[in-house]
Order: sequence, then structure tokens, then C-alpha cells
Amino acid sequence: MSQLTFNYEDVLRYLDSKPKRACFFGISNIGHFFWNEMSGLHHALEQNLLKDIDEIVCAPIDFMDYKILFPELTGKKATAVSGDDLFNFGVRNQLTPVRFSDGVITPSFLARVQRTAKAHASPAGRPPDAVPRPLIWLNVRAHNKIWLDQAAGYANILNALREERGQAAALVQGMPDCREIFDEMRRLTHPDIPLFDGLDLNTNDKINWASQVDAYVCVAGAGLAFTTWLADVPGVAHSEHAHLDHLHWWPWVRPGSRPALAPQRSEVIEIGSGTYCNYKVEWKVLFKLLLEALAMRDAQP
Repeated sequence: MSQLTFNYEDVLRYLDSKPKRACFFGISNIGHFFWNEMSGLHHALEQNLLKDIDEIVCAPIDFMDYKILFPELTGKKATAVSGDDLFNFGVRNQLTPVRFSDGVITPSFLARVQRTAKAHASPAGRPPDAVPRPLIWLNVRAHNKIWLDQAAGYANILNALREERGQAAALVQGMPDCREIFDEMRRLTHPDIPLFDGLDLNTNDKINWASQVDAYVCVAGAGLAFTTWLADVPGVAHSEHAHLDHLHWWPWVRPGSRPALAPQRSEVIEIGSGTYCNYKVEWKVLFKLLLEALAMRDAQP
């Protein structure tokens, strides 16, 4: 309501105009970016719904360039606008906002994403050919929803896995603010276990790595999209209670995909309360689940 009031002159001109149709998107959560926005654009293209769209307006996002994912859209007029200014931009330029969205990652959309990621990956976008196996994707966090024992916990998991399997390796994936966590993991992990630095990988590289790992141990949330929706490898998810509750519907997004294994609520001790609070969970609980996930991988034909 305040934007209508502050921009009333533009609003009045808008109401007297014949606005053009424009596709608006640009969400800051990478899970919803693929699950809803990009899958929605893909569905719209398949159904020929973009033929009457005059312009594309998107908030600046750095997950994946939509023009690379959808080269069919390169001929459309496109404008990048701050997320806070999307409403004002639409009113000032007499645009009717259309937001395409979907709730399912279909095989055709998944194939498009994987094909694009492979074509545009950097040299860092895949593990070395001689990497020890099993190769585990480990997700770390330095803000909100933190497993407080993650550095020592993940190191213990890898060390125990090496004892169990004779060798192991891991990609440590997270945001750049996780550098201290990565360094601590390296210090605590057996020197024979390679740790690959995944803190600065771009989205294409992450998608390629996800398809190459044998299993994962991830925080339940948007980062889990790589190993589940976009790769469908077996693995373990952990988090505070609120996000653990999301896991029952997680496979619905990619029909036929396998569910993540997870600790029981009683095995997760919340530090604080509410969504995104920090928590503790015993590494041995996650390690046991990881062995189950690897057994699933080993059983694949």
C-alpha cells in the first residue's frame, strides 16, 4: 500500500495505459530458484506461453544465467532491476507482471539443467579421475542453522569411513564465510583423506560435482537441492527440527527420487528455538546413516 501511495502519479499513469506483459523473476534462494522459477520458465516454454511476453525483468541473481539455461529467450528485451525496485519499475514502465512458477522438477527440465551445467563448468567442476572412493559431499554452514560440532564431527565421520572402507575423500561445500570451518576440518582429518575445497564453486560446478559423488551429508535446506533434486544420490540430511520436518515432502519435488536419511528428532538437540536455530547431533548417528546410504549406492546396478 505504501508503494502505491508514494508512487501515485506513476500508478495513475499506469491505470490509464495499456500495459505490456513482462515476465518477472529473481528469487534469492537457490532451491526455490530451480524448483519454482526456472522450472516455471521451462514449463512456460514447453507450453508456448512466452510468445505474448514483451519483456523479461529479473532481480540480479548469480546462481545461473537464465539466458544460458534458456537460449530461446536471448531475443527478448531484458532488464535487471533490484528486487526492492521491481514494483516501481513495473509501474513506471507500464508492465503487467507475469510470474511463471512450477512445483515439480521434470525429467526434461532436469536434463536441460544438467546439460547446461556440463557445458559451462570450469576446470574445477569435477573431481580428479583418480580420486579415492567413496567420495562424500559434506555441507557446512557458518550462519543460522549450524551444526555446532560440524568441523570435528565431519572429520570424525571421514576418519571413521577411512577405517571402514580403507580410503575416503570429500568435497566440502558451503559459502565463502565457511573458510575457518574448512581449515579446521583439514587439520582434524587424516592426511590420507583428500578434502576438496567447494566454498567458491559456481553453480555449474556444484551441479557437476553433485552427480559425481557417492553420497552426501548435508544440512536440510536449499543446499540439499544439488545432491537430491539435481543429482539423486543417496545421503543424509540433518538440521534443527523445523527443517527436519521438510524432509517428508522433499522427494515430491523430483518424483521418483530417493528420500534423504535423517536422524530422529530426539537425536537432535536444539540450541535455542525456532526455525534456523543452531543444534547438536552426535557424529556417530550421522556416520551410521552414511553407511546405510553407501550401502544403497553399492546396491545400484
